[in-house]
Amino acid sequence: MSQKVRMDMLPRLSQRYAGRGRRGRSCKYEVATVEVLQRIWRAAEQPCGKRLKALLKTQIPIRTDNWDIDRPGYLEADTVAHGIVTATQDVEDRLPFAILGFDCDNGSEFLNHHLVNYYTDRKRKVGFTRSRPYQKNDNGHVEQKNWTHVRQPLGYRRLEDPEQLAAINELYREYWEPLHNYFLPSAKLANKHREGAKYRRRHDAPQTPCERLLKSRRLSSGAAKAKQKRKQPTVS
Repeated sequence: MSQKVRMDMLPRLSQRYAGRGRRGRSCKYEVATVEVLQRIWRAAEQPCGKRLKALLKTQIPIRTDNWDIDRPGYLEADTVAHGIVTATQDVEDRLPFAILGFDCDNGSEFLNHHLVNYYTDRKRKVGFTRSRPYQKNDNGHVEQKNWTHVRQPLGYRRLEDPEQLAAINELYREYWEPLHNYFLPSAKLANKHREGAKYRRRHDAPQTPCERLLKSRRLSSGAAKAKQKRKQPTVS
């Protein structure tokens, strides 16, 4: 049977597929935004998505080793649909030590020129690396906090209402940060070895993040005193 479609079949085919609509993902940008993006795309010689994605990824090296350091300043980052550059700057402003390294996954919320420029356009550049694609264990320290620091207080719904931002920031700054940094100790893995078919793990004594930071002796005397003062419970 011929694979060609006869002309008299076209009306019936059009009726058959009528109402199905356009396949694929729905449009997520407004018309005005699309027009601006089209101008930029045409001016750049109409590069495809794979080319645009590869341009930036080549500038951010993949971290192949696991950070096993006791010096503050090296951050692992992950996100659950939250803002990035502004939030990152806010985190850095609140830290009592300088950021030395920043490692993230391969999401476009991290791999963008805004965040790259934020860390590289400074006198003391920050080491910006990314994990291997589809290897969550590369960022294991931060991945394990998706539940305790995001899902537990906020749930699994995607939060896109800007009016919710102030309440979320207040929750993190005024309640979640002091609770986890000053009052909830955690045990870190000291060593792991295999005995037959099982792994034996030994952890250090439980300490809060604040206690670990103070013991690192990497803070200035003023910053150390401020941390000591803040961790004291306030009695009203």
